[in-house]
Amino acid sequence: MPLSSAKQQSIASQTADCSTTVLFVDDNPDDLASWSAGLRDCGSYVVLKASDGLAAVDLCRYQQVDCVVLDLAMPPESGLDVLFKLVPDRHHPLIAVVILTVLRNPSILKMARDNGAQACLNKRSTSVHALDEAIKKAIETVSFKK
Repeated sequence: MPLSSAKQQSIASQTADCSTTVLFVDDNPDDLASWSAGLRDCGSYVVLKASDGLAAVDLCRYQQVDCVVLDLAMPPESGLDVLFKLVPDRHHPLIAVVILTVLRNPSILKMARDNGAQACLNKRSTSVHALDEAIKKAIETVSFKK
């Protein structure tokens, strides 16, 4: 379903004030709110939010997003499924993706990196500053590959 014109105008006016748009995707409302607020406090981001992968993929169709911060453990689609949709060609990604998850399985994290994620961070052991740095580096990496 397309975004309403009022929503598109709201997004456009926010984007005009900042140069980098980040989409946070997480099904946990507390994590979504706290990490988004922390990143917004960094001062250089427009932060959009989606509570599931389907909404994230839909939003990316209608809004220019520089980086997606993606949880892996989400219903109805896993974060990996969303990653595959956002980055169909891992060698030439068109969007930066940073994984922010509580999952610690090395095989799953490697699969995410091998399929287009520029970084994988653990929610319990990282900071907003580290996330900010990972986002900047991910955007730079994708810009270089374009």
